[in-house]
Amino acid sequence: MWLSSETLRGDTAEQDSVNQKRSGLVFYPIIYYTPETKMAFGATVTYFFREAGSTITSRPSIIFPLAIYTQNKQFITQMDVDLYWKDELYHLDGSVGYQKYPGKFYGIGNSTSETNEEEYTYRQSSIDLSFQTRVWKRLYLGALCEIIHNTITEFEEGGMLARGEIPGSGGGTATGPGLLLNWDTRDHIFFPTTGSYHKLSSTFYGRALGGEFTFNKYTLDLRHYYSLHDRHVLAAQGLMNITIGNPPYSSMSLMGGDSLMRGYYLGRYRDNHMIALQVEYRSPQWRRAGVVAFAGLADVASELNELQIRDFKYSVGFGLRYMINPEENINLRLDFGFGKETFGVYMKILEAF
Repeated sequence: MWLSSETLRGDTAEQDSVNQKRSGLVFYPIIYYTPETKMAFGATVTYFFREAGSTITSRPSIIFPLAIYTQNKQFITQMDVDLYWKDELYHLDGSVGYQKYPGKFYGIGNSTSETNEEEYTYRQSSIDLSFQTRVWKRLYLGALCEIIHNTITEFEEGGMLARGEIPGSGGGTATGPGLLLNWDTRDHIFFPTTGSYHKLSSTFYGRALGGEFTFNKYTLDLRHYYSLHDRHVLAAQGLMNITIGNPPYSSMSLMGGDSLMRGYYLGRYRDNHMIALQVEYRSPQWRRAGVVAFAGLADVASELNELQIRDFKYSVGFGLRYMINPEENINLRLDFGFGKETFGVYMKILEAF
C-alpha cells in the first residue's frame, strides 16, 4: 500500500489536530514483481479518515479496493478495510476478494520433488473479517470469520489434482468462525522500529455455516522489533500454524512467497502444520535509501512430531529499500532470496513483516 504524506498528515505540521485534514481520497497505480506473478500491474483508490476528536497521530482508518493483472495472466480484485473508532477502542479488519490464479502445485509434504510440478488454474472467492475490542492497554480480544470458495478450472492431464488425490481438488467451500487475541505495541504500522505484534487465533471450520470441510486451524504469530543505533532495526518473527482435521489443499500451511521464506515459490511446500523463524536487519544508508539482510528457517509436516529442526529449509538474502513516504515510513523494497536449490526476486511496497 502506498499513501501520500499529504494524505496521512494533513496540510501542515503546524496545524492543530482539530484543523488538520481528517479524510482524503487518493488514486495510485500498483506495480510489483514476484516469482509467483512475474510483473503485476493494477490500481487502487484509497480512502482514509480519522474519527472526529482523535489526534493526528492516531492510527487512520483505511478503505482500499484494488484490482491487479499479472504477467502470468492472474487476475486479483479485493476490498480491504482497516477501521478504528472510539480512540482505537474498537478495530475492524478484513477483506473481500476474488481471484483467477494460474499457479503451480508440487504436492503435499516437506519432501516433494521439483519433478512433481504441475500447472493449474483456480478461481477463489473469499471473505475474511475480524472484530476486536481493546481489553487492556494494547491488548485486543476479538472474533473472526472466514469463508473461502475454491474451484479448479484447469488441470494438467494425469496430474495429482486431476486424479482427485488431493483434498479439495474437486473444489468446495470452507467456512469458519474463530477467536483471536492480539497484542500490538508497534510504534509504526508500516515500518516498526520498536514494539511487538503478537497474535493468537483459532478458527473452527465445519458444516454449520455451509462449509464442506471440517478442520480447526490455530496460528501463533510473534514479532518483535529492536531499535538499534542510528535508526538501525532488527526485526524477528516466529510463526506456528497447527491444523487438525481434513483441510483442503488451499487451506493448508503454505511455505514461501514474498513475506515468509523468500526464495521459495509460494506453496512450494504445504501441509497441515508449519513452523517458521526469520530475522531481518534493516539499515539506513543515505537519505531515503537503505539495505537489509535476512535469514529464515521453516518446514511443514503432516504431524507435529515430524517437525525436526535438522530437517528445516533455509532462506537467506538481502534487499534494497527506498522510502517513498518519509512521514509514514513506507518503503519500496527489492529483495533477493535464496533457498535450497531455489531463488526469488521480489519487488513490493511495505516490509515483509
